Amino acid sequence: MNIQDILTDFEYRFVINELRTMSKLKEKANLKVTYNSMLYLQIISHTDKCTVSYIAEKLDIAKSSVTLKVNELKKNALIEKVRDDEDRRVFYINLTEKGREVSKLFDIATEESIKIVESKFTDEEIDIFCKIMGSYLDHYYAVLEKEINLP
Repeated sequence: MNIQDILTDFEYRFVINELRTMSKLKEKANLKVTYNSMLYLQIISHTDKCTVSYIAEKLDIAKSSVTLKVNELKKNALIEKVRDDEDRRVFYINLTEKGREVSKLFDIATEESIKIVESKFTDEEIDIFCKIMGSYLDHYYAVLEKEINLP
């Protein structure tokens, strides 16, 4: 197997498992959250001082579209909007406890898999893997910026 094959397989399996997890969450937790909404929760959970403007910029979409999604997430009690103490015009978006629980369900497989992989490889091998993946991601985003004109 070469790099192209393994990365393509990783992306395919990752997307399939995310969609399957979303389907199971809807059944188990009676959540009416779309996969797109789940992606927003992931962005919010991994961003300090997340704002509508930040999400719109990262996704290269209109703020009004992000606002609609944020309002939907707020209605489902998955996020809260908190006004900035210094600039009262700014609202930060944070996950609620329910939002953190839902987001964590998506992270379980990753966290457990990392533990298993770390137990099978040396620190040096893991360091090399991290450098390779870091380089891949840097080049991946550089190509997207150049070829597709992504911000």
